[in-house]
Amino acid sequence: MKHSFERMVSIAAVVATSAIADETFNGIGIAITPAEKGAEVVSVIPGTPAADSKLQKGDVIISVNGNSTYCKKMDVVQNLLRGEKNKPVEIVFINNGDTLETSIRREKLTVKNLNNEGFKRDDLESYASTIQSDKKLVAIMDQGNVLDNEATVKATKVDCIYIDKDVIKNPPPETQGKETEKIKVKGVDRNSITFELESAGEAVVTVTNSSGVVVSSVWIPHAVKGFNRTSWDSSNAPADRYVVSVEHRGFTKGKSVLLK
Repeated sequence: MKHSFERMVSIAAVVATSAIADETFNGIGIAITPAEKGAEVVSVIPGTPAADSKLQKGDVIISVNGNSTYCKKMDVVQNLLRGEKNKPVEIVFINNGDTLETSIRREKLTVKNLNNEGFKRDDLESYASTIQSDKKLVAIMDQGNVLDNEATVKATKVDCIYIDKDVIKNPPPETQGKETEKIKVKGVDRNSITFELESAGEAVVTVTNSSGVVVSSVWIPHAVKGFNRTSWDSSNAPADRYVVSVEHRGFTKGKSVLLK
């Protein structure tokens, strides 16, 4: 059965239709809309963490922190993208048919809805900058689309996206990747999956196909600190690309693999 998708735009993980309610949250800075295999990137907002990543307009996000976005509502996807500031978000996405991965750290973003009142583009930018003087204006948007400097503002209401002025783009080397090091997916073949954990305890290994369907899930009640190996049933996994994710103590790490 085919699924129908309502045309809804979620800006920086905030659900919206024609305009967005004022809100401050920790996000990555993208506008998304439902797609057949996940969430399509409508815009990458300049000046936000996502702008420094591999993500591009038109990419389709199929997994966030090891969680499939297939047939998920936008409010579910937005909750996956939101979370703790500076914590990396592991994203698997499709770009021109290729499945790629990227890690983006969340930053504090503010969305402010403004009544246009006939402003010209430059005047509107100046006004928007003054009402949030403690923050940096990075974009003005109309229904999920970033308005460039030459655009004529026709919408009666627009959404202004701000980021804290004290954002540190590049954290000190000792803090980079700290959270993702709790789990490392090492190797995957048709017989086994290997991974490393920072601590012992229960772990769940899940294999998801490119359509977001789980083809195998293995519960490991007593995974050990360090290197682990588990067997899995690959009989339901024809040659294709898959996302292998490991969940452990509230953390999830995913890896895109090609099985032949």
